[in-house]
Formats: sequence, C-alpha cells, structure tokens
Amino acid sequence: MALVKDIMSTSVITVPHNAEVDVAIELILNKKVSALAVVDSRGALLGVLSEYDVLELCGKLAESDATLHPCSEYMTSPVKTVSPHASIDVVAKIFKAASIRRLFVTDGDKLVGVISRRDLLRYIRQNRHASPAAAVAMA
Repeated sequence: MALVKDIMSTSVITVPHNAEVDVAIELILNKKVSALAVVDSRGALLGVLSEYDVLELCGKLAESDATLHPCSEYMTSPVKTVSPHASIDVVAKIFKAASIRRLFVTDGDKLVGVISRRDLLRYIRQNRHASPAAAVAMA
C-alpha cells in the first residue's frame, strides 16, 4: 500500500499570515491552485486560505480596503493534516468524511507537502491494473 510520502506534492504554495488577501488572490490565480497554505515567519502551518474562504469578500467589495486585510482574517484554522507515513487509504477516508480537497502533510510542525483528491485519482489510474488483492485493500 502506498504511503502519503509516495504520492504527495512537495511543492506547496504558501503565503505569509500577514500578507494582504489581495496577494493571496493573485497567487491563487497565477499558480492555478484552489488554496494556499498560510504560514508564520518560521514556515509553520497556521491555516489554509482557499477560494471558498475568499468568497467571503464578495459582500465586502464595496469596502475599499477589504482585500488589504491579512490572510489570517479569512483563513480556515485549524487545518486537517496528515503524516507523510500515513497510508493513502487513511487519506481517502478523511477526504470522504470531511468535504475537503486537500490535506497538508506535516512532519512534526514542519510543512513537507500536500496531497489532494486528484493525487489519489492519479494513483488509482496508474495502478488500476494492480492485483485484485491490492484493489480490495484500496477500497
């Protein structure tokens, strides 16, 4: 059975907690991602700022400084995380139980990656010809 570390992405796009939301929006759009890891000055994970979180600004667009507020005001925290040593079946169960699209991967307090539902889909596609026993184990 594959582990999170085998299929996670190690290139996590982060934004400082005190960065303006406008900076985060630009990162989301330019990097073509649906969320950013919000980190402190040491790089520790504090929260996640997703497209969904930013939708809160729609009602505040009349306020001229709405996007100048820090990311920490709009981020979701605490964040569900997973160990790089967790099995992907654990991750699949978390995705099914909690309606989330990604899990940040932490080793202790260090952010080491991200794993998404799409990563699991790629894994399934690449391993679809695995033995029947392996297919049962993934279910």
